[in-house]
Amino acid sequence: MERQILEDVGESLFCTHAYGTFQSEEDLFFVMEYMRGGELSNLIKTSAPLSTAAIRFIAAELLCALQYLHSNGIVHRDLKPDNILLDDSGHVKLADFGLSKCNVFGSQKMYSGVGTPVYMAPEVGQRRPYDAMVDYYSLGVILFEMATGADPQSVRYRNQIHRRNIDPDLRDVIDQLLLNCPKWRRRTVERLRGHRFFGPINWDEMEAGLATPPLQMRKWPEIDMNKQIGVDNLILQPRTKLMKIPRRQQLLFKDFDFTSKKWRRMLYRHERTRTHSYHLH
Repeated sequence: MERQILEDVGESLFCTHAYGTFQSEEDLFFVMEYMRGGELSNLIKTSAPLSTAAIRFIAAELLCALQYLHSNGIVHRDLKPDNILLDDSGHVKLADFGLSKCNVFGSQKMYSGVGTPVYMAPEVGQRRPYDAMVDYYSLGVILFEMATGADPQSVRYRNQIHRRNIDPDLRDVIDQLLLNCPKWRRRTVERLRGHRFFGPINWDEMEAGLATPPLQMRKWPEIDMNKQIGVDNLILQPRTKLMKIPRRQQLLFKDFDFTSKKWRRMLYRHERTRTHSYHLH
């Protein structure tokens, strides 16, 4: 499921990019882009409460990400700071689609009780049918966490939101996203881009990835990408060879391998450069 979603969202600016996947007799490999900024959870631990400008920018990019996923029938279902990565400029991307659900459109419902409890919408925890609105409840918890640095568990007590020193417009967004009724939450989401909190956002620039992040990111040293990775060093314990598992389970990996369009373009340019260099010599 995760491999398929990574292929489907490969052209999105707001989801982590998979260059490709392949397999050996014992392992399944995901070749992912490197996100130097690390997880949003680390930024929250070291810098929260974040500035209103930083929260607005991150929230806007996450909103673009979720609306992109939902328009393509994908519900993340495990949105949390650990699954939100930052690049070296401060742009955010969604990661970890292991609990996601595909082909969910409109008012279609899901029933599996999956996710991380503290970020889980009430309808999921109560084992009621639910839809894509569960991702926006999780977004509300994340906004509270960024704005306060407090334990996200405390968001369950609504008075905690109003006791905190939070920008009034941001507080209203958090309040609306944390509504217990999914239908009320949906009404909020439908007009969220026009909320006063997002007034300074140019949504066309944001969607095109042209907005400048307000975050001051750490300067990272360049990495020598020509070094080979020693796969043997990554093996910690013996694993069962894929060929030895039951055939019914082997079929799950039948179409696992793929190469993204971005990687194919890179390989093509690399081959052209090598060929040109060979002719020059």
